[in-house]
Amino acid sequence: MRKIIFLIILLIDFSKQINPPVGTSSIKFVFDVTGSMHDDLLQVIQGATHIYNVTLRREYSIYNYILIPFGDPHVGLILKTRDSKLFQRGLQDLIVQGGGDCPGMTITAIKLVLEQSLPDSFIYVFTDARSKDYLLSDTVLKLIQEKQSQVVFVMIGDCGDQDHIGYQIFHKIAATSSGQVFTLDRKQVSEQTRKVNLLVIDKIKRNKQTYILHVDSKLLEFTISVSGANPQVTLIDPSSTSTYLTIEISNKDDIQNAQQTELINLYGNILVNQKLQLNTNNSLLYSTIEKFQPPVKIFFFYIRLTGIDNNGYHFQRLSSTALTSYIRLKSIVNVDYNSIQIKSNQLYNIQCYMQSQLPYYVQWFKNAQLISQNDYPSHVTTVKYLIKPTEINAEGLYICNVTSTSGYDIDEINVDILALPPIIQILPTKELFTLINITVSINCLVQSTKDYNLIWKQELPSSSLSTGNALTHFSPFAF
Repeated sequence: MRKIIFLIILLIDFSKQINPPVGTSSIKFVFDVTGSMHDDLLQVIQGATHIYNVTLRREYSIYNYILIPFGDPHVGLILKTRDSKLFQRGLQDLIVQGGGDCPGMTITAIKLVLEQSLPDSFIYVFTDARSKDYLLSDTVLKLIQEKQSQVVFVMIGDCGDQDHIGYQIFHKIAATSSGQVFTLDRKQVSEQTRKVNLLVIDKIKRNKQTYILHVDSKLLEFTISVSGANPQVTLIDPSSTSTYLTIEISNKDDIQNAQQTELINLYGNILVNQKLQLNTNNSLLYSTIEKFQPPVKIFFFYIRLTGIDNNGYHFQRLSSTALTSYIRLKSIVNVDYNSIQIKSNQLYNIQCYMQSQLPYYVQWFKNAQLISQNDYPSHVTTVKYLIKPTEINAEGLYICNVTSTSGYDIDEINVDILALPPIIQILPTKELFTLINITVSINCLVQSTKDYNLIWKQELPSSSLSTGNALTHFSPFAF
């Protein structure tokens, strides 16, 4: 059974931490520099420069600038600077390189630039091809929610198939981020700033899970990102009752009253509509009058707030990005070989390889007995266990069990310890002289850690050993 996972993003008050000023953001350009852009690259760069100049005239403050070119199959070096002139020079210095087939590494480039950007930033993507790495789209959608950034696509081509998922994913990313997708001629690139938003929709099935969240004195804010099939979430407060949706007003002087909140899907249909009331202990907080239950069958939705401003006019505000659910995949473990042989005089690390989106812990079992257990973050992909063949009973079936909140998986390795060859000593010597008809004794001393077979042979064809002189099995002993 799948479990719903809460991703808690903690904002801790570290007074000594140096951060960009509050309210600042980034401008980011993601630029396709594959060979197909060659003929019209100059016009597209000029259009991008126009967008850059218009963006600088907006009210918000720009903290830094990021430029990332991408080709096929590689993504270029990231230019990240606070110098606007250096950024413009980097834009003008773009050159085309490589690229054979039409699809490009667009989503990879967007992912990298989101990881480098400040919250509430603006990303402009210039390309003439659909994406070939669209399988990374879930990761990008999650980053968009975390960074609350807007993504605008300026398309000057589509590989001739706008129904392909590699093209449609651009619309999904744009809709989720309140961005836009424009398919233009090269000379129309600069016109994008006068366009309006687009909308798309997606759906998944639901599941259920309960969690307890502990809030300490250092916690300023937390964000809950829900994963699972059509998740249904119930939040319980310390008194064990259902919680309410609470909205914080940034400036009390701007409004007279917040009246209601709505959850709407990407087509503009209202999913939830609840009245608000002022919090008696904090004049900046409004809460729903009824207990709040988020929608469980819609993949994307926005939060909309309506009320009366300080001049008596009706106002309406919409969340900058859509909220979405994503499936946390079960952790997966694999090994190189399910059966290995180890020399008895050598140390050996057996290892298992992890694929997990969540922190996990690994248990090693030998012959059904727990021998090791450790916790690991999600970015650790290889876990090792040291086998010492000199230890008693080192042989056996080893099981690697990986467990996270999304489930568990196991794989096994059968370990066989190879003994060293026996050490043999002949006494009294390797040569023995005797008289005819005289009985002599030859001693063969064997040193071995394993049971062994001992066979006496006489190579001279004129005589043979008697049956009583052939010993076929001995137990190990040492000298």
